Formats: sequence, C-alpha cells, structure tokens
Amino acid sequence: MFMQGKAVFVSIAARGQGAAQARRMAAEGAAYLLTEILDATGKETAAGIAEAGGADFLHLNVRENDDWEAVDCALTV
Repeated sequence: MFMQGKAVFVSIAARGQGAAQARRMAAEGAAYLLTEILDATGKETAAGIAEAGGADFLHLNVRENDDWEAVDCALTV
C-alpha cells in the first residue's frame, strides 16, 4: 500500500474533494486526521473512512488560533 505508515492531515475534508482524498488515502493505508468546521458532517465522514482504514475527526475553524493549537497537539502526540 502506497500510504502505509504515513499520517495525513487535510482541512475542509468533510465533503467533496477533501472527503474523496481522505477516502483514497485511507484505502491506501494512511492514518488520517480529518478537520472541518461542519462538525456533524465531519464526524459522519470520518466514521465512514474509519471503516476503510482509519480516520480521526477534529473541529477546525481555520480562522481560530485555538483550533490550530488543538490540531498541533493532535499531530504531535
């Protein structure tokens, strides 16, 4: 698998191209952090991707510093 053992982070990934990328990379073995301002849609998309290989969801409003700090903490753990 091309993405096996790699971690991927993409913002605005609950639907459309972001969700398609997440599904594809998870199917290729990537561990995925899906972020989105639309919490319900993001959680739903992450749950579907988890079945294909794995995805975690984290709320992210790209204009909010506190949200970016939460993402940074999630990525450095």
